[in-house]
Amino acid sequence: MHKNRRIKTKVGEGNWGKAVVIGMLERDGKVHAQMNPDRRKGALSTLINAAINKGSMVYTDEHVVYP
Repeated sequence: MHKNRRIKTKVGEGNWGKAVVIGMLERDGKVHAQMNPDRRKGALSTLINAAINKGSMVYTDEHVVYP
């Protein structure tokens, strides 16, 4: 098996085969959660920008797509 395919089929290592879920919690308790087909910056940024008003204060972990 080619190395690239072998890496993608490994189970239990890294993020391969796991669902990508993004969740956002508002101060009033509403939760926005959605599965996403990938974790790349463009896909996540689209979801974030659609859910958050411009100028809002945002608290996040340190994932590289948030800035």
